[in-house]
Amino acid sequence: MKQIVKFVIILLFVSFASWIVLLSYKPYLGIDDAYIYFVYAKNLAGSHGFVYNVGGERVEGFTSMLWVLICSLTYRWFTETHFRQALMVLNIGMISFALFRLTDFIDRRFAGKTTAFPSIFSLCLLSILFVIKGYLDWVVLSLLETGLWSSCLILIVVHLLESCYSTPDRTKPFVFGLLLMILALTRPESLLLGVVFLILRLLIYWQKKHSFFPALQTLLLPAIFFIVTFSGLVVFRLYYFGYPFPNTFYAKVSSNLNDNIKEGTLYLSKFLFVYPVYWLPVILILATFWIRFRLLFAGWRTFLTFRNDELAQTCVALVCFIAFILPMGVGGDHFSLFRMYQPFAPIFLLSLFNRDFIRKSFFDTESKKPSGGALPRLAWVALLLPVFYLMNMPKYFVDSNYVPFKVSLLGDFSMAQSYRQVSMELDSFFPFYPKPSIGRIAAGGYAFGYDGSIVDLMGLNNTLMAHANGVKVGVKDHASFDKATFYKLHPDFVEGEFVGADGQFELPENRPDFDKTNYQSILFKGIFRDSVFMHLYQPVLIGHQGSKDVFFTYARTDYIDTLRGKSYLVTPLQRKEEHFSALISGPRKSD
Repeated sequence: MKQIVKFVIILLFVSFASWIVLLSYKPYLGIDDAYIYFVYAKNLAGSHGFVYNVGGERVEGFTSMLWVLICSLTYRWFTETHFRQALMVLNIGMISFALFRLTDFIDRRFAGKTTAFPSIFSLCLLSILFVIKGYLDWVVLSLLETGLWSSCLILIVVHLLESCYSTPDRTKPFVFGLLLMILALTRPESLLLGVVFLILRLLIYWQKKHSFFPALQTLLLPAIFFIVTFSGLVVFRLYYFGYPFPNTFYAKVSSNLNDNIKEGTLYLSKFLFVYPVYWLPVILILATFWIRFRLLFAGWRTFLTFRNDELAQTCVALVCFIAFILPMGVGGDHFSLFRMYQPFAPIFLLSLFNRDFIRKSFFDTESKKPSGGALPRLAWVALLLPVFYLMNMPKYFVDSNYVPFKVSLLGDFSMAQSYRQVSMELDSFFPFYPKPSIGRIAAGGYAFGYDGSIVDLMGLNNTLMAHANGVKVGVKDHASFDKATFYKLHPDFVEGEFVGADGQFELPENRPDFDKTNYQSILFKGIFRDSVFMHLYQPVLIGHQGSKDVFFTYARTDYIDTLRGKSYLVTPLQRKEEHFSALISGPRKSD
């Protein structure tokens, strides 16, 4: 009964905190990359398979196989207008259960409490977690797989830590194996993390049983679950998609390991700069390694004599260490609020609350009962929380357009909603089939609302573009664009937007700072000045009788007559004279 009450308290806590964060983004819900999941979920629910465009190539343009399956089921059960809210509620439920298991462990093992109300340690962890911006933004409201990922990570870590304090029973290997199966289906990083978790479990059971082979036997069932699941997923990918990893991996990750490590190190340094509160776990983790491994150098058998709290802290420290260095292999991420670190945030903070380990390792004192009642301890938390919050305040007064000072996902949320609205308008603007194919940079919300073919020019949902170059050069996670591949794909339109019909429109490429400041020009690697592009594509304004809307885009010159044949008014826009110099000798190979 006490645990049910505690779970309800945590659920209300997470729900209320999520509602507060939602108000800061309202009416938006879900970032543009989440809409990529929704596109696949929509097509899968419609029996079209794992495709980005209906009738198009099979492509794994998403990171989590399990999450796209969950999104597909949710899309079937709920209407298109409510399935996002259903996913948010699902995230709240998963995170609440995972945090309940985490706080219940803290209460029983670290604080020595068995009450229904969370202990002061648990309240402190939850309060820090929710008062510092980022965690709920990513695991609840982004509608990516981050909520599922974080929940699974927390549950596995709690399972391992419980093994540090209790005698192993027969059901634990089965439960651990199921958690590893979910992990393997959630993100590609599970290949490394799953191996780490299996090794940690082996070490914990070895320490408990004081015998290696019996401990190894308890590992067989979870290892089989994990290996079969991950291998089955790879075999399915090879059979269905033709590649062993998601297409997002090939589109984002450069084969230049040095660049990845450099970008990943910068990513970690920015994370610690924006979130000074995580300096404490980093210092404690390093201190734990120094204390524990110094003993191991004196003789590896000292590992078998670790106290429960020492074993638990070493386990947490190892998981945190892997979590901190994991982004270095892929070069970090381009999103604000550090998507790759946020799912691990509760585990980072967990390292601060192992009271017995900290006291005995650093203060060498016996256990003492905390003085004062619950109210004075709550007062200390109330005083500390503003300090944690104010540690990050200087970032809020700096230009939010520059990483690492960008402290909101509002732009990502609003962009998805805006693109979805534009694509739905475009769907009505071209009420014929087949609709024009459109080459896009941001291809999530746009593809969800448009009933024509979207060509993802960043390669996430296009295998040809993703595999064009092994070494990615350019803006992080948007460096896969390749000119030669673009000409093979030759979409009917390139980008586009609705503009006013007042005749005041200025062609963006005619502005003097276009090449250096225009985001599209940078990501497309200057293709607007390429002689082949200028010969094949014409900037135009497209109007239609009975519609007040005017659509600006770069249209393929041989497609313009098709539009005119359908009674569209197509007005070519004049490029500046100096930009035609490359066309004097006619088209040539791409620069």
